[in-house]
Amino acid sequence: MMLLTKAHREKLLANHHSQREMLAATGGDCEDLKPVVKLFDAYGSAFWLLTELDEDGIAYGLCDLGMGFPEVGSVSLAELEA
Repeated sequence: MMLLTKAHREKLLANHHSQREMLAATGGDCEDLKPVVKLFDAYGSAFWLLTELDEDGIAYGLCDLGMGFPEVGSVSLAELEA
């Protein structure tokens, strides 16, 4: 199952590249990005608000597995698609 449209994938990749450039230029400061896409589990209460995607298919954003402990982190799109 394909989770992202081509436009979403391009925007997420562009966000990742801009963050890398900002990290290199400032030595540690990053921009707070708005979510590009919201993914959710149709059979549960988990959801992911994704802001970036790297070339290896690892997305970054707010991840909430529905247990009351959301966290900012990374998730593999391949695992979500499976």
